[in-house]
Amino acid sequence: MRARAPPGCDALVIATSAVPEILKLSLIPVILAKIFKREGVRPQFRWKEGQTPEQVDWLGQKVQIDAAKAAGVKQVVLVGRCGGVRQRV
Repeated sequence: MRARAPPGCDALVIATSAVPEILKLSLIPVILAKIFKREGVRPQFRWKEGQTPEQVDWLGQKVQIDAAKAAGVKQVVLVGRCGGVRQRV
């Protein structure tokens, strides 16, 4: 995967993120847990082919940053989110 920074670009803002897709059948135990007041039941998620966090958040951002460095971009701002599907401790 190769990317090019536009000529004259001196800053790059990256705001990409892998977006999970909920497994609809995993909602049944969640709903039952709510009805019967059980805790700790969470829905399950998956990522579409080619859209995993590693591919989007790591490799995709790396390609953009490498292209920016090669083009002499002076500043990169990385906007991200984390923990959207993690269980709270």
